[in-house]
Amino acid sequence: MVDTNLGYPANADNIQVSVVRINRINFAYQLPGIPVSRGKSLLIRARFTNAGLILVGPTQASAIDANQSALLQANEWVAYRVKNANVMYVSGNAAGDLVEISAEWSQGD
Repeated sequence: MVDTNLGYPANADNIQVSVVRINRINFAYQLPGIPVSRGKSLLIRARFTNAGLILVGPTQASAIDANQSALLQANEWVAYRVKNANVMYVSGNAAGDLVEISAEWSQGD
């Protein structure tokens, strides 16, 4: 939905935030099913207290391969224009590290 007065996407009805814990190193975790509204992005951020790297990719294989994924150090983030968070995977090289995900969504999107 676009705000025709401004040309920008309309404000979202809701924001959903979730945290994924890296329990096993070099194991790809699928992100939970969180819808992302048209014109919005899924934000994936490595928690500021993390000790290792977080790898982000669109497949299980890419999320454990540093040559095929986005690498995030503590407090770094990446955003993707996807319809749902569950199309992305994350892994890490330090057990206990956390990945924060955030998405805006609206009814009817």
